[in-house]
Amino acid sequence: DGWGVTGEEGFAATLLLQRVFSKDKQVPDTYQFRVCEPSAEWHQAWLSFQPVNHLRFGGWLGAFKDPDKACPYKILQDSSCPDGAFKLLCSWTGIPSPTQRHLTGFYIAEQLSGGHLYVGHASDKDAALLEFHFL
Repeated sequence: DGWGVTGEEGFAATLLLQRVFSKDKQVPDTYQFRVCEPSAEWHQAWLSFQPVNHLRFGGWLGAFKDPDKACPYKILQDSSCPDGAFKLLCSWTGIPSPTQRHLTGFYIAEQLSGGHLYVGHASDKDAALLEFHFL
């Protein structure tokens, strides 16, 4: 699996948003994200998170080839968001194993680990403010 890291804008990926449905009804403002970069190794991979283990290690955003691992994210705009910006809230509904914790209710954020900045998950106050650039 591939992991999201922060870096230069030239390394950005194009993401395809897919609406999320539950019991044949669309879940408002909630999407799954798929990498759309035909020349990249992770083309057609789905964004999701690595569960946090019992040692509190994990929580990074990753690209997964298995569509069953695709995590739904809710797009939110609140008073902390400048015009045109938004936050992504993890909306996973699965049940974790006894030794793991899922990240439902946490936002996409930068996360430092081993001297590297990764894309991880954090509370609202540390949430990344993101922007769309439509192609």
